[in-house]
Amino acid sequence: MKRTLYILFAAFAIIACGDKMDPDNQGGNSGNTENSGGNENNGGNSGNNGGNGNQGTTEPTVTLASKIVGEWHSTSLPVTGDIYFSLAEDGAFELYQKIGDGGYRLYRGTWKVDENKAILSGKYNDGNAWAASYSVSIDKDVLTLTSENEAKEKSTYKKVSIPAEVKENCVVVVKSAGSVNAPLL
Repeated sequence: MKRTLYILFAAFAIIACGDKMDPDNQGGNSGNTENSGGNENNGGNSGNNGGNGNQGTTEPTVTLASKIVGEWHSTSLPVTGDIYFSLAEDGAFELYQKIGDGGYRLYRGTWKVDENKAILSGKYNDGNAWAASYSVSIDKDVLTLTSENEAKEKSTYKKVSIPAEVKENCVVVVKSAGSVNAPLL
């Protein structure tokens, strides 16, 4: 009987501390084997910091890139028109632009941000770079982009969901260069 209790106790101890034996778990997470909703790229565990064995660690820093990920709608543009765009965590973007005649045109590509200089830049799927790179300023749900060229054009955007009707009724543009209504970004 005593031996059975020791075996059960040992099994319980192994189960309760199993994640500490996982070679991929460098932080010694106390009892939680799942990521608690944190971004894998943040360099740490977003779970409870109490008792995790990481003395002297700080909360993960919030990056500019993480702040600007989302869907945005223009509130002020240097041209007459309307723009919605989304920046995804994986570096993809979608730009829904209505400038000039017709409806919204959809442009796709990739984006990146220089965290040290707060500069946003990107390329369309056809390989062409955006018309300019943009200095980024963000205050809660308002994003301000200022072109990094001679014009220094300023645009502001509010964080909102892109309406389904915009997504469903747009014209997909494959080639950004030479387009009648070239993309603003």
